[in-house]
Amino acid sequence: MFPLKNNYKLISELYNISEPDVITNTSIDRSIDSLSIWGPKFWYSLHNGAAKFPLIASNLYINKIKGFIIGLPYILPCEKCTKHAIMFIKKHYDRLDDICSGRIKLFNFFVDFHNEINVINGKHIMSYENAYKLYMLYSPPDVWGPKFWYSLHNGAAKYPIKASIVYINKMKEFILGIPYILSCEKCLNHANLFIEKHYDRLEDICSERIKLFDFFVDFHNEVNRINRKPSMSYEEAYKLYHM
Repeated sequence: MFPLKNNYKLISELYNISEPDVITNTSIDRSIDSLSIWGPKFWYSLHNGAAKFPLIASNLYINKIKGFIIGLPYILPCEKCTKHAIMFIKKHYDRLDDICSGRIKLFNFFVDFHNEINVINGKHIMSYENAYKLYMLYSPPDVWGPKFWYSLHNGAAKYPIKASIVYINKMKEFILGIPYILSCEKCLNHANLFIEKHYDRLEDICSERIKLFDFFVDFHNEVNRINRKPSMSYEEAYKLYHM
């Protein structure tokens, strides 16, 4: 058994795994340059969430995570990344219901997705076996939060100032799917409750950068309140993510 701490170096050495493209520091890097290095935190969130996805998914899970995947390109903070993500998802569109039907298929899809982007960027790829060892055998669910919140805030800060109908619809589906990629049941329930409270406003929320950004700040603060953590003002969030 591994000790309950986030020690990827130990795992990599034990399994002879090459250095993974993940971030092990759970705190947000507040340096100016850090906002351009968003990929590892987002990939970690996807891999870790897929590793906790139901072994066999219900129709509800299938439909929600499918919407999350289709909307995923529209939260990415660079135009080139959005185009690459759309191209990859289109290649697999006809298989998405099957991909979202269970943990292994969804996990493998995100490994393939990550590897496709790494090939485009001239980076190393990861085998399914090594990915399983990193995320399925050992990946404490309590370390996923900061990386996922960072990804949402940073993506919203680069969202169109005024969004097109395509962006609005895709982002709405992405938001509705967020609870189903989270790696704990309690987190899923809290996320669903918050999103349901704002369901009738989602199209408006997704229509502008500032509204989407504020929504994710409110979402984050609501979860922090439940967990008795400090909240963040809009002004603090604007400064941190260079709005």
